[in-house]
Amino acid sequence: MASITRNFKNIKALVSQDEMVTNYNNMLNKVTNMIEKQGPIYSVWISFQVGINNPIIFNTASTDLKQNLIAELTVEKNGAGVANSFILKVNYDPFNHGQNPSDKIEALDALVAEILSYDFGEDVDPNKQLRGYIQYGYNYTEDENLISPKYQFIITKASSVVQWSSGMTVYTFEGVSEVAPSCNIEASFEAVENRNLISLVKDTLYYYYGDPDNPPYGIEQGRETISGDTKYLIDVTEEMERDAPEITWNAVNKASPMQYCETVLKDQMSKSDKEKLEQKYEETGEEIKTYEKPRYIIYLTDTDGNKTIHIAYINPTDTENNLKIDYKFSWNLQSKNIVLEWNPETDLFFYLVQQYQINYENRMYEQKLKTATDNENKEEITKEYESKMGTLSDQAFEMYNATLTIVGIPADPPLASEVQIIPRILESTSRTQGVYMINGCTDNITTKGAYSSQLKVTRVRSL
Repeated sequence: MASITRNFKNIKALVSQDEMVTNYNNMLNKVTNMIEKQGPIYSVWISFQVGINNPIIFNTASTDLKQNLIAELTVEKNGAGVANSFILKVNYDPFNHGQNPSDKIEALDALVAEILSYDFGEDVDPNKQLRGYIQYGYNYTEDENLISPKYQFIITKASSVVQWSSGMTVYTFEGVSEVAPSCNIEASFEAVENRNLISLVKDTLYYYYGDPDNPPYGIEQGRETISGDTKYLIDVTEEMERDAPEITWNAVNKASPMQYCETVLKDQMSKSDKEKLEQKYEETGEEIKTYEKPRYIIYLTDTDGNKTIHIAYINPTDTENNLKIDYKFSWNLQSKNIVLEWNPETDLFFYLVQQYQINYENRMYEQKLKTATDNENKEEITKEYESKMGTLSDQAFEMYNATLTIVGIPADPPLASEVQIIPRILESTSRTQGVYMINGCTDNITTKGAYSSQLKVTRVRSL
């Protein structure tokens, strides 16, 4: 395939999670059509910039061999903890570029030495020396927008290794979200009483990490922050805040603001969902199961110019209102397939034991029906059987983590959104089919140019 000459490109930054769902669906379909049209042969593109004042730029689309040195990239979108991260490797072969090192490589050596000398928190200006930008995707002549947003990171580690037998030098850069250094700060938080949960979290995130020029819903323009140059947008909706519970929380001394927010969100659910579950308990006596519990999630997107902290919510039993990815991941029965691997962390022993119990109850039910003397006895036997089967079905539900590896998708999946995964083995559908929640994503571009995305998912219910 012909290569496209390109530099960093400004892709529309998406803050709304509904827009992220639409964009991810579109990108899934675009990549699927590309693979369907030209087969598994594709060309990837990566561009990486280190520094602001005297930037060093690498670009795999460049015809300049001194720029076209990138070999490998991993970008991890965690969705948990405090930051996304990346690892990038640059290979320099002196025999391919001539014996004299280029200005770019000398600058790279100087930058590695400079980064190694830094101690975070002391005389470091991340806006100049340690800021990095990454963008990647496909060289596809029919659609030049098959590329990721331009991500912005802080470089946290750099190293170089020389292979003396060949003269090859491998430079490795590692970095995290710009919010990461700020997450290491410790703060004290006052006790709150009957405070709206989302309002509390929103105010905390805004004060420590927010952008005063772009405040979230419910916060006046120019309100004070201590975010400095971090300046993340806060993605929260009026509807989410209106439906959030009132909480009372003790004072907390010396905690990370991000950890504080994640702690107060843990095990909480919206007012409407809590009312529904309480009503269900009054009517049936059934308590909510672990895998059915609604939850709030905080995650980051690092798009340059619109870095955002998102607050998401999911109710595993709600089939209508959760964010949904329309694309159905399956294989063997469709010509368009982008799935590369499916690795569920299942317990086959547990499954076999449950299946044995279910088969045993089926046999006992059939025998009792044969020996029943009248219809009344048969009704009682059927009620008892249905009650046992309902209990066994609940116990047999397997909630587990899994990894779905697909052809690379250069877009941010909205975390806490639902996807349908229907694994097939030959002509049979696997028991691991179901609705899964996206917990995180890792994009990998290997030294051979293979591009894949690993979706970390958790099963929330069967189809």
